[in-house]
Amino acid sequence: MSTSSENSLPVIKTEEEIMSLFHQWCEDPIWDLESTEGFEAHHERLLQMRLEQDARWKAVQQQRAARRRELISAFSRNKKCSLEVAEELFAMNQQLVDLRKEVAELSEQLDAQQLAAGHRFSNEKNGPFY
Repeated sequence: MSTSSENSLPVIKTEEEIMSLFHQWCEDPIWDLESTEGFEAHHERLLQMRLEQDARWKAVQQQRAARRRELISAFSRNKKCSLEVAEELFAMNQQLVDLRKEVAELSEQLDAQQLAAGHRFSNEKNGPFY
């Protein structure tokens, strides 16, 4: 039978376990890393890791925002339109790019499903195809 003092000892995790947790958190950072159950003994280190990663993400976000402003400004000068119009056009262009990607992905999924189902299609000009 374990005593209460044995239950309160912090569990020391391996470096591999800490890094695995960190990478999982980076993929889906919806919790405070340093508050992860079972990693209480590593609170300070995990807090430092979270704050450093948050700073890296913020820096990347700022760089992207600055690059976007540069592109919009250049587009505005090139097309001789206001920054507001350029920003709207830039946003619409990004929506088109995103929609094209989505259509291509859906098309690939449909092709794969149809191929898996063994469907054979016919094009009158080019003859049968799969």
